[in-house]
Amino acid sequence: TNPSVYGFVEAIYHDLTQSFPDAFVHVGGDEVNLGCWNSSTSVRQWMATNNVTDLADLYDIFETKLLDIVVRKFNRTPIVWQEVFNLNLTLTNGTIVDVWKGFDTETIIAATDQSYPVIVSGCWYLDHLNQDWRNLYNCNPRAFEGGNQQLVIGGHASMWGEKVDASNFMSRVWPRASAVAERLWSGDVEQMGAAATVTERLESFRCLMVQRGIDASPIRPGHCDREVRYCRNQTSGQNTNSEQSQQPHSRVEIVQEA
Repeated sequence: TNPSVYGFVEAIYHDLTQSFPDAFVHVGGDEVNLGCWNSSTSVRQWMATNNVTDLADLYDIFETKLLDIVVRKFNRTPIVWQEVFNLNLTLTNGTIVDVWKGFDTETIIAATDQSYPVIVSGCWYLDHLNQDWRNLYNCNPRAFEGGNQQLVIGGHASMWGEKVDASNFMSRVWPRASAVAERLWSGDVEQMGAAATVTERLESFRCLMVQRGIDASPIRPGHCDREVRYCRNQTSGQNTNSEQSQQPHSRVEIVQEA
């Protein structure tokens, strides 16, 4: 309801498209608390003036303007979270629906039946620690009946940051994201035979990552051919402050052993 918002968003999209030449822009649209708008006097006044009585209609106006900026101004293909489709908001032709609420085949079928391309992310939330690499590998985004399977054009793995920082990010992502990559790049891994050897190949790839200093997690008990030893060394600080200089500084070294 505030026209300056669209100028601000357009400036963000301008910077985004200048930095990333990709053909796609994810405009979001998930978990919007529509009821929050009722707490704004200016929003309620705008709705009354413009004869908008439903908050979903107000949301539709906002998303329609965002999609128009992405398509008309920047010539990009928009991607939206599935709520935008589930709420039956207006989508431009070719808008990609990102299905994130698990493997939601109902939404996948409904979207592809309306000729919208779909990407799946619900199978591959890397912050879900109850899912190991095999759970992620076994999700086939085209394994559903009905709809148009050919319009399921891909997917992505997401590492949401509520419970990660620099200390555990890499070990949470790798090598589980590698399992997702093979599934998405290879398609029917069972039919092509890749599934039969994936455990050994993923384990070997994990060892290559570790040898390169990437803190990738083990996928099963065992060890790498060239083991990596983590050593914590204590070194005295060089700070001139006498109190701080007495505190040891620790660092972790990775030592490759033949």
